[in-house]
Amino acid sequence: MNEEIKMDTEFFKAFAKDKTLSRAEFNKRYLETHKKPPAPDRFVNLKVPSPKHKSIYNWLAEYCEKFPTKIPNLVLWGATGTGKTFIVNTVKQSLTDKKVRVEYATAFNMVNVFQKYVNSFGRDDEQINDFLDCDVLIIDDLGTEPTIKNVTQEHIYNILNERLVNKRAFIITTNLNPDALYERYDERIARRITAKENSTLIEFPKFDSKI
Repeated sequence: MNEEIKMDTEFFKAFAKDKTLSRAEFNKRYLETHKKPPAPDRFVNLKVPSPKHKSIYNWLAEYCEKFPTKIPNLVLWGATGTGKTFIVNTVKQSLTDKKVRVEYATAFNMVNVFQKYVNSFGRDDEQINDFLDCDVLIIDDLGTEPTIKNVTQEHIYNILNERLVNKRAFIITTNLNPDALYERYDERIARRITAKENSTLIEFPKFDSKI
C-alpha cells in the first residue's frame, strides 16, 4: 500500500469517529506522527588525519545527504593507506541508512564472481544481477584483481557500461591514478571510470598532508 492510499484509509477511519475533522488537520497530524527520523550521520566524530581529509569527508557527507546527485559516480584514488576503504565503508553505511540499496565488493572478489559465472555458462548469475541492479555498486581496490583472459576486463566493462546506461551509481576506490588506469585497462573501461561527464574523481593524500 503506497503512502497516499494509506493516508486516505486512515483519514476515513478517523473521520468516521469525528465528523468535524478536516482533511488538512488530519494530514498535519498524520505527517507529524509518521515523520521518519533523520538517518544517523556516520561522518560525525570521525578521526580526521589531515586538513585535506577533513575537506574530503565534508564533501562526501554532503554527497550522501544529497544522493543521488547529478553525477553520483565517484572514484576515490590515492596511495595505499590513505583511508579510502575506511571512508567508502562510511559512505556505504550512510547511504544504507537512507534505504539506498548498496552492493559492496572488492575488485578481487568481483573477478571471482565473474569466473564462477563464466564457468557455470551464465547460470550462476545471482551476484552478477546484484552488481547490475543495486542503487550503488562499490568496487573497492580496483587494480588489485587478477587479470583473467576473456573474463576480467570484459565483465568489468559490461558492469560499468550497463550501470551508466541505466543511470545507476558506482563508487570505486583504487591505488591507481587516472593515467595508470588507462595503462592497466583498455580505453573503454578507463574512460567510463574517469570521464568528467561520468564521475567525480577525488585524490586522497597521505595522512601527513598539510594542504
